[in-house]
Amino acid sequence: MGYRADQACAEGSGWSDQRRRESVPGCDRAGTVLYYTFVIKLARFYNLPVYLYSQGVGPLHTSFARFAVRSALKHVEGSVRDAESRDLLRDIGVRKDFPVIPDPVLEQYIRTEDEDDWISSQGIPSPVITVSLRDWNGSDHYKKSLAATLDHFSTKGYAIVFVSMHGSPDSQVAEEVSHLMEEKAWISPSFLSLRAKATIIARSELLIGMRLHSLIFAANAEVPFAALSYDPKIDAFARELDQPLLGNINDKKETWDVDKMTSTLEYLLGRADYDEYCDKIGMMTKAATRTAESALRYFRHHI
Repeated sequence: MGYRADQACAEGSGWSDQRRRESVPGCDRAGTVLYYTFVIKLARFYNLPVYLYSQGVGPLHTSFARFAVRSALKHVEGSVRDAESRDLLRDIGVRKDFPVIPDPVLEQYIRTEDEDDWISSQGIPSPVITVSLRDWNGSDHYKKSLAATLDHFSTKGYAIVFVSMHGSPDSQVAEEVSHLMEEKAWISPSFLSLRAKATIIARSELLIGMRLHSLIFAANAEVPFAALSYDPKIDAFARELDQPLLGNINDKKETWDVDKMTSTLEYLLGRADYDEYCDKIGMMTKAATRTAESALRYFRHHI
């Protein structure tokens, strides 16, 4: 038996023609943009209403990718998740204006409970610094400097805990960095629930993160973070909350200066701007609720 959808909603994963290891099957050479724009075009072929749900867009390096996005977004309503996505759509000739509304995950507070507290179950001492890494096109030039930076804080009494957000590939990168460290570190199992992972981050004083959702979990828990960028969406989210970037792993000229990274993290741990950070989180969370409200109004209008 076949089923026919009544509406289509595009959200979350960024539209990009940047090649990556975790690409959509069949789209590894063109990134994710061809897959997602095809789905939208297919929905429009069947006259389904399509809503762009706080979508990230870019980078789009090729003229074909820019054409695919421009064509797909005709007769589509919705929002984008950051100013960079909005500006890119304008630059490639998308006439419809898509308002900026933060990632909807920000409004989804993940309740943390003692039963999910993996840190306590492992007897890990406080205070804790959490680290969320991912593999990215074989980049490894930052790892020695990061390991040395983490060693510095470990000698200052911080427990270093790696959070595997996305399965065994994240755990493998965490193991590579931990093996470069001289001090002890812990790696959380990749099979833990999202609530358990959110709890680990919430129990920490600071997160160093590559995964966007690790940064979002930190923001939800009002935990300061420093980002390791591999994608414009990381830069955009950090910029929205005025949190620092330790560096961009795609930049071969990045120095990964240990003293500079250490100074940045010490500043965050001092929480000089913590109240402003929390205020920004509150404003972004409130704005994120508008995404669901706008989508519901749109679909109700098209029922």
